[in-house]
Amino acid sequence: SGNAALAATLREWGIEQTYGVTGGGIWHLLNFFDPERPNEAAPQFITINEYIAGFCPIGHYLCNHSLAAAVVTTGAPVKFLNAGMSAARFMGIPALYIISLNNTQDQYRYPMQDVSSNGTNIIQSLKSEFSHHVFPIETIDQLPEQLSKIAVNLENKKPAILLLRPDALTRPISMSSIALSTQALPTQNTMINKLTQQLSQHLQQSDRIIIYVCSEAGYQDELSSQIIELSEILQSPVVCSTNGLNALKHDWPLHYGTIGLGGSAQAQTLWDSMNGTDVLLCIGLDCGEYEVQCRPINAKKTWILSSATNDYVFQDDRYQAHFTHKAKLIAGNINVHLRLLIEQLKNVNSEIAAQLPQKKTDRNPPYKAEPLKSNCVCPYQLLTALSPLWPKNSIAFDDTCTFYRDRPHIMEIAHPNVKWFNESHGSSMGS
Repeated sequence: SGNAALAATLREWGIEQTYGVTGGGIWHLLNFFDPERPNEAAPQFITINEYIAGFCPIGHYLCNHSLAAAVVTTGAPVKFLNAGMSAARFMGIPALYIISLNNTQDQYRYPMQDVSSNGTNIIQSLKSEFSHHVFPIETIDQLPEQLSKIAVNLENKKPAILLLRPDALTRPISMSSIALSTQALPTQNTMINKLTQQLSQHLQQSDRIIIYVCSEAGYQDELSSQIIELSEILQSPVVCSTNGLNALKHDWPLHYGTIGLGGSAQAQTLWDSMNGTDVLLCIGLDCGEYEVQCRPINAKKTWILSSATNDYVFQDDRYQAHFTHKAKLIAGNINVHLRLLIEQLKNVNSEIAAQLPQKKTDRNPPYKAEPLKSNCVCPYQLLTALSPLWPKNSIAFDDTCTFYRDRPHIMEIAHPNVKWFNESHGSSMGS
């Protein structure tokens, strides 16, 4: 059946855990899931309320760099799921959401939980926000094609919303397996060569080069040493978004900290001083209100290393609207491009770098706790006491209270055992 084929495809994609609450629209599908543990043919289904289920694939990906899914029945549960789906889109997280529609024969007969165009009109409602990330399956024949499109969507680090007719997926189907694409992202050798030449020219002209590390880098584990090495070659100060900070494993003199809400004073002062004589090199791009206060970024020239395609913050398929002056995207694998750039800069700039004076940075003074009332807790003391208690590979999330401003301000560098994330565009993760 279509349900068996869907369950088998999820396992082929490496999806071991799914989250949600059972219901009439999905119980046929859940017969092919295992409530206790994943196996070769079936993912595990973990019962948890739909609001939380919407965020589970996000946390799963940030923990394990692997896919997970949320599965909910028809109607009202979609409203609870929506906050998590929006967060996945805003954050650029590949997450799968499986949602039941009404049965085909019932959709215009005013069924319970009516999601047809006569009711909550759920397909068009989701398409208005998620556009081409929505994949309805009206008939069993559409299953292979839609799953192939979903595979591409997930590989491009985008959420995918699968809407299914329960009766359609009970029908028999014979289909070949659909694997996630493993095609390597293109290496932009010509663009990296051009970037190397221009950075060398900027160094010779004593232009200030600032490195901005963003969420896309913070979701990866292997970029810390490369970013530090690039910073030292260019003698460039480094600033981060809150999520981008996770890309940096430890402190060093050229690391200024986070910008934006809750950021460090020295990082924000550096960022605000950026003008039409500076060069900005972005590792990924975060340019929302949380980071840049809805203001255009004012550098003379900006280069962006990113694997993003059709990113949430794209306008007219480009990032340009977020910059006062010219911005250039080098699309592809960030890790590969950074390695290539560093090797080329080592060769080109060895003499230039030796002549550059070591730039000094004024670090923030140590945080001083203010006197407290007897019934209050000092966040600095709390976070300092928590730091050594984190087990390795921990993740944590900033809630939507003053903590999501205080925490990054106090902890310019988090403990190496923990990564802190926030969902800055939607601010609903802790609701």
